[in-house]
Amino acid sequence: MRFVRNTYTRAAGLVIVLALILAGAAWFRIPASIPPYPELPKSGAVQNTHDRIGPIRPQRALPAMSVVLEDGKSKDLNSVLADHWTLAQFMFTGCSTTCPIQGAIFARTQAELKSAGIEAQLLSISIDPLGDSPAALTTWLNDFGSGAGWHAAIPPLASLGPLLDVMGGRGEGVDIHTASVYLIGPDAKLYYITEDMPNPAFLVKLVTENQARS
Repeated sequence: MRFVRNTYTRAAGLVIVLALILAGAAWFRIPASIPPYPELPKSGAVQNTHDRIGPIRPQRALPAMSVVLEDGKSKDLNSVLADHWTLAQFMFTGCSTTCPIQGAIFARTQAELKSAGIEAQLLSISIDPLGDSPAALTTWLNDFGSGAGWHAAIPPLASLGPLLDVMGGRGEGVDIHTASVYLIGPDAKLYYITEDMPNPAFLVKLVTENQARS
């Protein structure tokens, strides 16, 4: 009888361990696709800026480049940003971990901006130029109920590293981008870097205060 009880005890323990492993796998989901370039070349102009959170003084100009928008049109990044206060984020459509949360944050932010009557632009910048497409960006935006004024863009692969460096968007370890939001002014310069996963109410306040100073 003791042998039978021990056998049942071991079997029960094995079932519990397997259940915990499966639960852990479901919780820590791996991104559906990972960009095939974990190490992007650094620009050399700005290094280790991803540790910086808060206002950028002096404001920092972004690298000149042409980006492809969700409608398939190619446009100069500075012209996309010109004459708008813009909240930008880095993401990619194949991500199933942090990026959907980032999309939800922007969706709530856009709703609160509209409710408060504040004009600001949202820009989701893909860090997967090789895997993302305008159609994928459109689907991603639609999934979050984006309205007018929320765009998505794909930068050229050669320009992505310098852009991440100037904006302080490089992640650490296996993460190749942060979950910060970046406030860019109507002059197409970087004004502020938030913490990861910022509160939408804070983003609305950030835009309001900077608009009032300009």
